[in-house]
Amino acid sequence: MSNPFSCRLYETAAMKSVTGETLRPGGLQLTKRAAELLAVFPGTRILDSGCGMGSTMEFLNREYRADVTGIDPSPLMVEAALKKGKSIKTVSGLSENVPFEDESFDIVFSECCLSHSESISASLKEFYRVLLRKGSFVLCDLYIKNQNKKELIGKKHADSGILTEEEIKSLIAEAGFKIILFEDHTWYLGQLAGEIIFKYGSMKDFLDSAAAEGCDCMYQKPEDISLGYYLLIAERKN
Repeated sequence: MSNPFSCRLYETAAMKSVTGETLRPGGLQLTKRAAELLAVFPGTRILDSGCGMGSTMEFLNREYRADVTGIDPSPLMVEAALKKGKSIKTVSGLSENVPFEDESFDIVFSECCLSHSESISASLKEFYRVLLRKGSFVLCDLYIKNQNKKELIGKKHADSGILTEEEIKSLIAEAGFKIILFEDHTWYLGQLAGEIIFKYGSMKDFLDSAAAEGCDCMYQKPEDISLGYYLLIAERKN
């Protein structure tokens, strides 16, 4: 079943024209912050779930000499990532069914893509499974800042789409993680919105341009919902 918050916007030239190849708010700024907080070193085994065009993998390999592998459900994204060179290892895959053995990675990155998952809880269990004991999970994504969103959008459960901070933290704890850090970086959303309007004139014109490329599921946010953007780091418990 299609996730009402999910679309192929990240595959469009319209999105790339604003965000570059990172395809997310803030670019590589939060990637760098997480890597420094976790003291990534040469040989650190990292899984980039929802790797897109491979920008995070390329950055972590270049700056930290990390051993990075990516998965993405989009054939277009996998093809683009593989063009970055032999150091970029990318396979097709879903976060709900990660195609790697237990305890294969030191760190899992999931940047602005977990909210697209069909089942966030299933994805988190998979991240836990493929992490080494005491391994780290890095999550950047949208969240709903006002807690009454269930009434606004009629959601009966919190296992897909954009969630509140409380729901996110609850699912992560249930999956067996200990949350180390939660930071609000909503400023990056405002920055992205400004760049979109500067380039396209309005958000509507931007979405129309993406729709013309075949983006077939445009999410329209209810006016009463306040969206934010965050960085979360968690540790796998034994």
